[in-house]
Amino acid sequence: MKAGITYTVTVCLTLMALNGRAAPPYANRSDSARIVFEQQMRHANNNKQLILDAHYKYGTFLDDEGESEQAVKQLSAALQMAEDITDNKKIARIANHLGSIYWIEGDCKASTHYYEKALKSAEIIENNDLISMIKMNVSSNYNSSGNTNKAIQYSLDALAIKEKANKLEGICFDYISVGEIFQSIGNIDKWKLYVQKAYQVKDVKTCATMSDLVMIYNNLGRIAEEEKEYDKALACYDTIMIISRPVAYDQGMGISLLNSALIYQLLDKPEKALELTSESVQYFGDVPYFLMANN
Repeated sequence: MKAGITYTVTVCLTLMALNGRAAPPYANRSDSARIVFEQQMRHANNNKQLILDAHYKYGTFLDDEGESEQAVKQLSAALQMAEDITDNKKIARIANHLGSIYWIEGDCKASTHYYEKALKSAEIIENNDLISMIKMNVSSNYNSSGNTNKAIQYSLDALAIKEKANKLEGICFDYISVGEIFQSIGNIDKWKLYVQKAYQVKDVKTCATMSDLVMIYNNLGRIAEEEKEYDKALACYDTIMIISRPVAYDQGMGISLLNSALIYQLLDKPEKALELTSESVQYFGDVPYFLMANN
């Protein structure tokens, strides 16, 4: 009896919060979001645009909460509704979102399917911002699946759109991504070119996140190592530590230590290599972040 009363009171108070009143301190975010969604669906009165928006917002919330399976269900419903009313901008955004979820889940085939669907709609409405974003996203899929030529084509298309419009937000990540594709096929000159492009604009506002800065110096270090300039490589990895420590960016500090350890191993200094490797464990936990480390 008490449990039933508690549940009823909680729902009633949550619904009161939807009408502009303060939410109770024990209101659950997920329950509140679900109630908002259900209320929006009831009030939609078969209006497809309102139904679409309700599914889209709730699906986005669920994804942010890490509930990817439920997020996919809501976003898929939103996508179907967007296709029913031929809202190409929403199709592009929702399909791109689904592509990102499937990419994170490791389903490259499904991810590519949704990215390509998103791209088709973005091209129909000639939305260059969406086209650039989606092409850069799907280029990673093609690179991972071994279709390097298409990966390069899509990523260079995306960069050309950004550069022509002088829209530099996040462009360092894109430069590094393109550079690493070229590095993967042994085109060292193009790798260096795009890493240098990223380095040149790294201090421009919104061009680079902390993660991007770490990627830039990590790639500069790897290039130096490729050219057997080990002192230069160590200086790049030290820079990663210098920029990471003040903001407690664990991943950056771990990468700095691990990559430096690998250099000392190459220099036949096993004690120093072991010392730095052991120190890096505190930043990586049980599974070191090898993706950005040298091989």
